[in-house]
Amino acid sequence: DFKDLAEKQAERSIKVLRTDNGGEYVNNRFMNFCTFEGISLQHTVAYSPSHNGVAERKNRTLKEMATCMIHSKSLPPQYWAEAVNCANYIQNRVPHKAVRGMTPFEAWFGCKPDVEHFRVFGSKAMARIPKKKRKALEPQSKPCIFVGYPDGVKGYRLMNPTSHELYIERSVKFDESSSTSTSPPIEVLQLADSDSDSSDDDTVERAPLPDPPDHQTFESSDSDSSDDEDYVPSHSSEESSDSEPDPPGPLWARKTLQSAGDLVGDTSDMRRTRSNFIGRHSFFTSASDPQSFREASGIPEWDSAMDE
Repeated sequence: DFKDLAEKQAERSIKVLRTDNGGEYVNNRFMNFCTFEGISLQHTVAYSPSHNGVAERKNRTLKEMATCMIHSKSLPPQYWAEAVNCANYIQNRVPHKAVRGMTPFEAWFGCKPDVEHFRVFGSKAMARIPKKKRKALEPQSKPCIFVGYPDGVKGYRLMNPTSHELYIERSVKFDESSSTSTSPPIEVLQLADSDSDSSDDDTVERAPLPDPPDHQTFESSDSDSSDDEDYVPSHSSEESSDSEPDPPGPLWARKTLQSAGDLVGDTSDMRRTRSNFIGRHSFFTSASDPQSFREASGIPEWDSAMDE
């Protein structure tokens, strides 16, 4: 069929055919046909595609175009045949260096091609349903995917993304800007509702911290203050190595939410906590330090210290 079509359209006869060693060319039936028609067959050396460089280069061009067309619309690889046919249709209607100043279509048919009907491969399309194929209150259009151009028909080749049924329609509206994906939607996991442990990097939104209180007072009894004043801080290497400190809280909590037992000195003075004395070892020998020489002179310990 191709031989008759090519010779009729080009008004020339096929004399030589160069192919590789594929099974569709190297078989008794095809070779007998070429011998009967007077066509000379030429084969390339095995595993030498460079001997048939023109055909191999065109195959590479079609493959690269089809790959880009499929991935640009996030389509599965099953659409490769439709993409290759659409790429070949476009290649025949764009300029080529083999026929300078014209397109392959113009060199073959003798007229310039019309490209106003070009559409983006894989675009979403809404094909109109004829009145004879729908009932009252039924949708007037059906969602499809554009997959190419039919031969000899002024229409568009469409495919149902669910049933993979092919249609050829004329009245079609396209959405060429959005991507088309036939894969099922991905379920989004709500990390905030999960019971498993997760780091702060996995959470999308962090809950806001409560506002710090405007004022907070601490009440301590005499017994609590006296017990705390007699308290001697000790640091054990075994406890520090075996137990890990709790993670610090927010800055405002560390500054304001201090218990009464953490206060050093008189509670009416400016607040000083033990966090300011990290790395220091202190031992208080008296409940309170004297504030003047008169008070210190009445204490035997201070008298002996001054004598030394």
